[in-house]
Amino acid sequence: MIIVHGLIPILPERRSEALKLIRWMERETQAEEGCLTYRFFVGLNDPNTLMLFQEWDSAEALEAHFETAHMAPPGSCPIPSVHSPPRNGPD
Repeated sequence: MIIVHGLIPILPERRSEALKLIRWMERETQAEEGCLTYRFFVGLNDPNTLMLFQEWDSAEALEAHFETAHMAPPGSCPIPSVHSPPRNGPD
């Protein structure tokens, strides 16, 4: 099993957009083969920091996740964080 977690600081002015995107990303990713857990959590001390927790049954499944349409371009994340430019998400 592969366990991944990370913190994503989101822009306060784009929080609503970010929450919409993470709900979509959770649905899409949880349907992937090899995904055991894919959940976002909001920090109690900072509601503009998201924690992502993932469990995958293999490294191959995780690598395949990075190539999915909802992670396009490959390996990127569509959540509007303080480190990312605006991106397109679900319609």
